[in-house]
Amino acid sequence: MTTYSAVSAPGYTAPSPSRAWRLSMAAITVFIGVVCLWVLWEYASHGDRLVALLLGGWVLVVAGGIWLVTAVSGAIAHRAWILTAAAPVAVTVTLTLLSTGTPTRIGWELSRPALERTAGACADTHAEQRFGMYRIDYVRVIAGGCAFSLADTSLGVDGFAYIPHGDPPVPAAHARAGTSYTRIDGPWYTFESWVSAGV
Repeated sequence: MTTYSAVSAPGYTAPSPSRAWRLSMAAITVFIGVVCLWVLWEYASHGDRLVALLLGGWVLVVAGGIWLVTAVSGAIAHRAWILTAAAPVAVTVTLTLLSTGTPTRIGWELSRPALERTAGACADTHAEQRFGMYRIDYVRVIAGGCAFSLADTSLGVDGFAYIPHGDPPVPAAHARAGTSYTRIDGPWYTFESWVSAGV
């Protein structure tokens, strides 16, 4: 003799999700979506933003746990599969965009024209300005070009450098501090300043 649980019996119709469950799922989904958008914005507006990924990832782990409990309860009690799908889709799309470098590239392409206009006549400036999507706290003349320092940097890129002639400077061997450059394209580079922890 075949037995069925109440929710799997033939002809069983799951009750509609309660208003409280729908509001809870909507709130956690919107929150996860906002965190994903914030991470994408940070990458687009800073060229790279590892701290945003770390912080956003930690928040998403906590929010994901809440989402999982809410989603499972809704899926079992109400078979509300569609309502639970938005948050995983948002996270998947965000991770895909980050893995392909899309936000960073978009930020660069939108900001490059403004940077190029200033780089052509570079002069030291110690005042925060906006260049496209980037907030720059100072511009300075460097050997062979012009450097733009990003405001509020932490882990990741410290700024952008325009070096139209020759290669960027290389730190001396065994130097305890210096700046590393990575080419974006043409005469443009990102740079990261570093300090050695060695004695």
